[in-house]
Amino acid sequence: MGKLQVYVMAARNLPDIQTFSKIDPYVKVKFGNEQFETEFVENTMNPEWNARFVFQVADEHSGQLEFEVFNKNTLSDDYLGEYSLSLDGLVRGERKEDWYILRNCKSNAEIQIGLVAEDFGKIEGVAGVLNGLGQLLS
Repeated sequence: MGKLQVYVMAARNLPDIQTFSKIDPYVKVKFGNEQFETEFVENTMNPEWNARFVFQVADEHSGQLEFEVFNKNTLSDDYLGEYSLSLDGLVRGERKEDWYILRNCKSNAEIQIGLVAEDFGKIEGVAGVLNGLGQLLS
């Protein structure tokens, strides 16, 4: 089973749905049966979480990472948007980081995500091929 490091770094341009103050956003990250949450950041539409989570990956070709952004409230939290990300194409040991536009969002909000496939994914270049052969032979 492989390990996937997921970095939920920041968001920008989240919708301001509050009447008297700004939103208190946080992110739920799901993969398979595992789920994690960032801390909420008070009073901002451009939060920085810099949170790191590690997921177990049984099959890198069938799973989707799901990111849901919410506004923290006392009674019930408000949904702000979501993004799903495939694990296909990850290079073993190489960090992939980018901004992604949230779906079902009332603004053009984006979320910044980083991924590292620790022990699965494509192996790049001659060194990667030799490393892969070495792992097969050991």
